[in-house]
Amino acid sequence: VGLEHELEGEDGLRAHDRREHARDARVGAEAVDPLPGRDRERRDEALALEVAVGEQVALSYGEEVGLALEAQQAEIRAKYAKRLDEAATNGEDVTKIRGELDNDLAKVGEGLSTRKGADTAQLHAANTSAVFDNQANNILVSRAVTQARVDGAKFLNSTGAIVASNPAYLPQAEKDVDAFVETLSRVPPEKRAAMAADLKQNMNVAAAMGAARLDPEGTKRDIEAGKLYMTPEQRLQVIGQADATIRAKRVEENYV
Repeated sequence: VGLEHELEGEDGLRAHDRREHARDARVGAEAVDPLPGRDRERRDEALALEVAVGEQVALSYGEEVGLALEAQQAEIRAKYAKRLDEAATNGEDVTKIRGELDNDLAKVGEGLSTRKGADTAQLHAANTSAVFDNQANNILVSRAVTQARVDGAKFLNSTGAIVASNPAYLPQAEKDVDAFVETLSRVPPEKRAAMAADLKQNMNVAAAMGAARLDPEGTKRDIEAGKLYMTPEQRLQVIGQADATIRAKRVEENYV
């Protein structure tokens, strides 16, 4: 029994020594000479390894540069978001504003001596430019749609007058609509399609109203057969014009 306890004790010491050895293996070592007059082997004394101070400074500097760039970019984004909001109402040229933005972004990258700093500045500049371009494009599209409505009204007045006086011009007028809409390059396709449909519909109404004065009976037959592209309300309007022309003719015939 005593031997068992003694062996257990030795095993316990060995386990303890192994743990101590494993712990010491995780630290560095420094050679220590024996004291004068002692004939003792050189031994290594454990010393904790230190992290290089330069690495900590470099990391701190990089973080500091990144935060500074983010602050500058945030200030620039806020400045030009406000400029674009104002441009949406005052009509300022967004291309001119874009040029000023490019100049401000270029200044942010000045003075950066490291490749990482320059790359970070370039990335922030690209993100800021993308946000600006998206907002500026929305303004340009809005302006284009507004101008297209003005030009469309002028087109309708001029071409519609021709169709009203000569209903046979309707097929050519519809081709003219397609050609006009194709010139609206900045207007989104779905808005161009809607504008073309609206203009053609108004051309059909103009042609039908002109035909109702020239040939009211034939116009009513065409309306009832669905030959003209109009809404139900517009059809009733044209039929009303045709009926009025028929009544006027009958009155005139009665007086002859």
